[in-house]
Amino acid sequence: MRNTSRKISFMFRKIIKFLRQEVKRVGFQKVIVSLSGGLDSSTVAFLAVKALGAENVFVVKLPHQDFNKDHDADLVISQLKIPKENIFESEISEIVESFLSNLGDLSDLRLGNLMARVRMILLYDLAKKYNCLVCGTENKSEYLLGYFTRFGDQASDLEPIRSLYKTQVMELAKELGVPE
Repeated sequence: MRNTSRKISFMFRKIIKFLRQEVKRVGFQKVIVSLSGGLDSSTVAFLAVKALGAENVFVVKLPHQDFNKDHDADLVISQLKIPKENIFESEISEIVESFLSNLGDLSDLRLGNLMARVRMILLYDLAKKYNCLVCGTENKSEYLLGYFTRFGDQASDLEPIRSLYKTQVMELAKELGVPE
């Protein structure tokens, strides 16, 4: 148990150092995270705040109708004390609906991929507007299984937890105090 705790602490320090160095190395000070309130995005938000400070972390909630209306995102934002001016929310239904008239009937997979790509368009636009790097939330399990949308949730400037399996993200989240 103690060895696992030491490994988690080492991973935590390594990721914090990576975020600080890479953001600075490429001439930025801020990152933006798409925050669903799930484990991965919440953990990344916690890491970003630890590395850069709450004032340098922007979060975006991008729900689609009943999907991603998770109040856990609000809990994370509150716990991290993200400044109000760094918080954005945009209901993406209208944007997605505008595509549907041209694409016809979409399977659930196609609709999910479309929503992921719309979210990334909005996220990158805000990143440009506020001079931020897009901080991705993909873990190693998702990456190796191909459980992501190309040019959607896979798109990012940094991927701080891509080297961690989902079980390691769970352990790290517990260490960071991410709400269950």
